[in-house]
Amino acid sequence: MNSTLVQVPHASEIVVKTEIRVKDNANFDFPSQSSAFRTIPQAKSSRHRLDGVHAWLPYYAGFSSDFVSSILNRLSLDASSIVFDPFAGCGTTNVVCKSLSVPSIGLELNPVAYVAANAKLAWDLDRSEIVQELKKLNPTKLEARNWIQAQDQRGPSEAFDYLFSAGHEILQSHGSIRCFLLAIAVETLRKLSVGGESTNPTWPKLEPKSAKAKTAYRVFSKIVSERVTQIEKHRANASCRAEVLYADAVGFDPDFKADAVLTSPPYLNRLDYVMNFALENSYLLKLGFPVAMSIDELRGKMIGTVKIGDVPSTSSEWGGTSKEVLEGIKIHPSRAAETYYLKTVLQYFDRLHKCICMVGRSLKNDGVCLMVVRSSYFKDMEVPLALIVEEMAANAGFKEISLVREDGSGSTTSH
Repeated sequence: MNSTLVQVPHASEIVVKTEIRVKDNANFDFPSQSSAFRTIPQAKSSRHRLDGVHAWLPYYAGFSSDFVSSILNRLSLDASSIVFDPFAGCGTTNVVCKSLSVPSIGLELNPVAYVAANAKLAWDLDRSEIVQELKKLNPTKLEARNWIQAQDQRGPSEAFDYLFSAGHEILQSHGSIRCFLLAIAVETLRKLSVGGESTNPTWPKLEPKSAKAKTAYRVFSKIVSERVTQIEKHRANASCRAEVLYADAVGFDPDFKADAVLTSPPYLNRLDYVMNFALENSYLLKLGFPVAMSIDELRGKMIGTVKIGDVPSTSSEWGGTSKEVLEGIKIHPSRAAETYYLKTVLQYFDRLHKCICMVGRSLKNDGVCLMVVRSSYFKDMEVPLALIVEEMAANAGFKEISLVREDGSGSTTSH
């Protein structure tokens, strides 16, 4: 790593919170900022407790809005601050920041999450403008303009064909209304699909049901009405800057300096974030928005992917713990430990390290990074991600690293 990456974040600090299950009223003895972080609500969100804009396409691994609010309030951030989330998911950090009038920037590589995040932030939309756009999507009018006619372009149902044509029409719009309507098209597609059994809870098997275009339009219109009502409640904070960029955190070059970073990097080989919304991502990629590529290409770009690409060499900048983990996997007697799993972990460590260095470059000299991480396992061997992040951050030049961990008994430790 060159000197710039090492020197810029020297005066920053990183607080690495391990294990997502942190109980309310837990006492945290951080070396600094201790008074600010006495109580932190549980980070992990529950889909059953989500409401308002937070309930729009909830992300499987997202953290709770209460957790974000607690952190932001304790950091005493205001309208002159910037919060950065390089793994924005469906935008919880950005939505909470906007509601508190704190400017924020997020990054997201998963198309469906990127669309949903920006839809949740479209608080400046006018109901009359949306009504006009909705009229353009009426199947009768849409059919006269750009209904799919070629047999080889036909989808699995008339409703899917309609939504695909509607998607092309939506792409002609500009600004926040585009992501807002695309998110509703995606949600309509999901509602008009049926799921089969799957052994992986993050990889649902959804297939579009047989439905008419007018049915899809009716469902679409109903969701539009509900969503407009929800965003109108946030009109007072519409002017606060909040944006989620379509970008890969690994290669991102920040042109800003953030006061705080609040994020949770993807898990290691535990969740397939693209396949969690496989049907919806296929729909967006077929539209070429926000990027034109195949599902397999997209999966290969994700941090924590199970797909093997160019395997990097190990680096001393990753620290000693990662080296021990890699050596343990290499000699593990299980099938494909060295030929497959070792390569995926190498990819993960390499990309995670690059992201930590990027986070350092994005922070002001007195900035703070709070990162929610959780250990993974290879067979019976723990991959202690918190310790690995700690060592990577230290080698990247972070001034101070604090760890808070809840063990199985519910007690907390810090060091």
